[in-house]
Amino acid sequence: MNLRRIIPGWCVAALIFAEPVPAVQSRELNVDQARTLVRALLKDGWAGLPGFKIVDYPNESRLDPWFPHYHVIHALYDNPGGSATVGHYAVDLATGEVWDWVGGIRYTSPALVLAQIQLRKQIGLRRTDSEKAEKVAPWCPQGSSPELLAIGHPRI
Repeated sequence: MNLRRIIPGWCVAALIFAEPVPAVQSRELNVDQARTLVRALLKDGWAGLPGFKIVDYPNESRLDPWFPHYHVIHALYDNPGGSATVGHYAVDLATGEVWDWVGGIRYTSPALVLAQIQLRKQIGLRRTDSEKAEKVAPWCPQGSSPELLAIGHPRI
């Protein structure tokens, strides 16, 4: 048996059939990054409403059995005599998808897409991983398909 021929052959086979190892280990978004995504979503006009603010309770999000891997964020503004709610958002900490906390709507906007791309690179999430991500929020009825909502400008 000629080891000089066998060893290089095994090395080549190992390189051909080996699984690629990602350079960066994927991790979840942190609370500040989740807030950044909601601000990006609401950047076009909503964040300029009088008294606009984002309110969240990080510890409550982690304890909520419906949202163990989501961070729930509420956007509010000063609206005397009317509803102060802009929306309630659940950010998937694994993928950066932004969902309506109440319904099965997944949000998008040009600014949100750019922020998602940047943050996904920071956490080491490959595009194929985010494409495989849940397409229906876990709090939506089974068998439902989510609505994708491109958010627009507020009407004042």
